[in-house]
Amino acid sequence: MIENKMLSATDRHGMLSDRFALLKAGELGLTEFIKDLGHFDAEDDPLPLSRIFDSLFLLLMVLDETGRGPVRDTLKGILEKTFDITGHLPG
Repeated sequence: MIENKMLSATDRHGMLSDRFALLKAGELGLTEFIKDLGHFDAEDDPLPLSRIFDSLFLLLMVLDETGRGPVRDTLKGILEKTFDITGHLPG
């Protein structure tokens, strides 16, 4: 449903927000949250992408070095895919 964008960008953003809220509440583990982000590999809409980037950057700020590794790897992968999809390169 997410991968083929059957849900609107607003709904995808809402799902991401809900999952991040569960993570912050301790109801969802970091590994599971990162796994969930894999469903957004082909995401190209700015609204859900902004939620993904906000969540990952926030995690980088609050996690210790052990937790930052997987978050950093996930962020790098999503950024690279986003640049490939949109045709934009950081400049």
